[in-house]
Amino acid sequence: MKKCIVAGVLALSLLVPGVAFAARTETQINAVLGLLRSFNADASALYDVEASLRGEVLGAAVACPVLTMPLQRGMSDATTDGQVAKLQKFLTTYYGLSEQDSVTGFFGSVTQRNVIRFQTEQGLSPVGVVGVLTRAKIASVCSGGSVSTTPQVLKPDPICPAIAFIPVECAIGAPSPRYDANGCQTGWQCTATSTTAMLNVSLDASSPAYALVAAGTKDVPLAAYRFTATGQSVTLQKVRLALASGPTPQAVPADLEKVTLWNGTTKVGEGSFLGNSYGTVITLTQSVFIQAGTSLVLTIKGDIALIGIAEPVSVSGHLVQVGVDTGFSDTTGQSLTGTTVIAAGVPGFPAGVRIMKSFPIVSSDNALLSPTGLLDGRLFRFKVSADSRGPVSLGRYYATLGISGVSVTNVKLHAYSDSNYSIPNSGTASDGSIPTYGALGNIFLKPVQIPAGATRYFELRGQVSGSGSVSTTVRGDTSPSGTGSFAMQTDTGYFIWSPNSTTTSTFATNDWTNGYGVPGLPGTGLTYTRTSSVMPPAAAATTVTLSGPQSGSVITVGNPIPISWSYANAPQNSQVVLTVKNIQPSNPPSGMVSSGSWENIVSTPGSGTGSRNWNTGPTGLDYTGLYELTAQLRQCSSLGCGHTNTAGAVYAQSNAIQFTLLPSTLQPPVPPVVAPTITAFSASPTSITPGQSTVLSWSSTGTTNGGCYIFAGTGSSGPSITPSSLWIGSGSFTVAPSVTTAYRLWCTNSSKDGSQYAEKTVTVTVQTPTVPQPVACPLVIYTPVLCTGTTLPKYDANGCLTGLMCQEKPVTERIFVPGSENSPFQQ
Repeated sequence: MKKCIVAGVLALSLLVPGVAFAARTETQINAVLGLLRSFNADASALYDVEASLRGEVLGAAVACPVLTMPLQRGMSDATTDGQVAKLQKFLTTYYGLSEQDSVTGFFGSVTQRNVIRFQTEQGLSPVGVVGVLTRAKIASVCSGGSVSTTPQVLKPDPICPAIAFIPVECAIGAPSPRYDANGCQTGWQCTATSTTAMLNVSLDASSPAYALVAAGTKDVPLAAYRFTATGQSVTLQKVRLALASGPTPQAVPADLEKVTLWNGTTKVGEGSFLGNSYGTVITLTQSVFIQAGTSLVLTIKGDIALIGIAEPVSVSGHLVQVGVDTGFSDTTGQSLTGTTVIAAGVPGFPAGVRIMKSFPIVSSDNALLSPTGLLDGRLFRFKVSADSRGPVSLGRYYATLGISGVSVTNVKLHAYSDSNYSIPNSGTASDGSIPTYGALGNIFLKPVQIPAGATRYFELRGQVSGSGSVSTTVRGDTSPSGTGSFAMQTDTGYFIWSPNSTTTSTFATNDWTNGYGVPGLPGTGLTYTRTSSVMPPAAAATTVTLSGPQSGSVITVGNPIPISWSYANAPQNSQVVLTVKNIQPSNPPSGMVSSGSWENIVSTPGSGTGSRNWNTGPTGLDYTGLYELTAQLRQCSSLGCGHTNTAGAVYAQSNAIQFTLLPSTLQPPVPPVVAPTITAFSASPTSITPGQSTVLSWSSTGTTNGGCYIFAGTGSSGPSITPSSLWIGSGSFTVAPSVTTAYRLWCTNSSKDGSQYAEKTVTVTVQTPTVPQPVACPLVIYTPVLCTGTTLPKYDANGCLTGLMCQEKPVTERIFVPGSENSPFQQ
């Protein structure tokens, strides 16, 4: 029927008086096409009529359109004046496609694929947009067989305004761009596709890295999680958060005053971990809409609780990790079609923040220290600031020197209170030097205090001669230590400090940690290199020579072995290590010496000599066999010179001396050294409450030349709580621990050298007294009962009256009235 109408309209148009076939105006053509559209003519019919009106021959092998504007996906005939159908007609006839399926008047995915196919075959960029080059190529293809009488007029691609359109919020599906007749975007439109709404949660890459955070800090970023909606758009309603319960020292709900959720700069909800609960569900107070096919990142922030004696938390070092929990079906949203969407995914926990009462900030301060001029002895400068929340204490630093061509001696760390490095810090020597157990850093003799918000300036200095360079590295730590659990002497790490959680820390306080995560101090440390300009002397070989008994000699047990050595060109920080080793038999009986060593510090680099007697007998070598003596010049260990470090560099190896050791029948037998015996070690009482004290008493035998020491803790070392005056075999000592503590008694036999010892442990339990809470009983009046015997009251477990009962036999027991002083429930 439509085809008949079209044919009739076309015939009428051809009979219009005074209008030549090839001279119809654009207005006349549009009038005819408009009339056809009023009859709902399809795109294919409109194309045929327009082609006839413009003088194009119908039925050609390829329909050659007149395209005057760029075309792309999303356009239609309504916005392009029918040019989409013209393009589709060309592609249909060019590729022999079905006209019914291909000519629709809307530039969709099928048309785009055919355009890309054509562009690929014609050597054009397969972009799927019909621009100037593609329109020219279509005209070129048609030029061989086209009979069009109207020349094609190609228009350049339009210059569209740079406008950023905000995508629309689609209930179903995802938004797609909308274009005008010139091919410029005018906005967005929704592509409706009915599907199931889904919500997935994952830890976002923007989640904060591990960091130290001061107690009392508000709005600390803890984590960032990505919420992704698929199928349908989702409005997020509830989010369940979880607090990780490890690692040690374990975080507790009291570490956080509250947690909040943020969408960018907008807070959308808050909650808290109450009591002993490690989970909380936050109902959002601000709408969080997640467009279908897109993601939204929410940030978790926390208000950190204070740390102190009377605060919610009394120790530093808890690692707080808060994450989204999808395991309880509490993280939910609602799709725009009204269904409840339960979040899925295994998001995991973030790196977390470690909470400290305060913490240090470290930075290199070598800007004013020229890379040259090393002969002034200044090796490295760094500064340490305490966070404004509280003071910190420093207990150890560690530095390594990479020395090339120079000699460095008398290395010391200096501390100053001003940035000019001129005012010595309190507690240091007059030149600012800090007394330490080791030149290159080990433990300070006493902690260095840095007040809250203040900065202390440190300079590593020595005496330098020669020409060359020194690369100094102040080390950090690559893994955390037992924060809040260890005293300084038993902690491990290169940079040891205390947050002073409840008091100014001493070395015996269990409040020390290492440099892991300290701002400004990476695990690899801070390094600075300085050079000198003096010409170095010619390098000389390092040697060490050993002298002693004639090789192959026989020595009788009981006679000392005289040994001497000499060395030349010894490096700074080295030591002579003497070693005696059993050669035959290679596997001596258990308890017999197979090897031994002794080290001698090279106090002055260069050349030197030394000597000693190696004992034989009960205090030395005492097993018959063949021995070998050697000497090495080695690098000092990480503990400093004087501690054998077999893994250290060997600068020089001496000659070897072999001798035979035979037993002597002339020497009287030496009685063996017997370990002492602890006959008693106790605490009276063994259980106390905070503020109370207990007496530790002990007795021992076999400690005539030694004595006993008491340590707080069961480890292999301190801290000791016993004054030196109590180094005796028996006695007593009063202690007042604030928490349950194990005390270790350690007794030795002679000269306190610990070669033979005994130990025993006793634990003092500190109990927190519980105060019974009175029970408020309901006021109830009960009707008396008739008894032949005695009427007695009945009580529940809380001591409240519940009724009356009969006692048929006379009773002599005492009746207690609830609420009176003689009631057992008031005791």
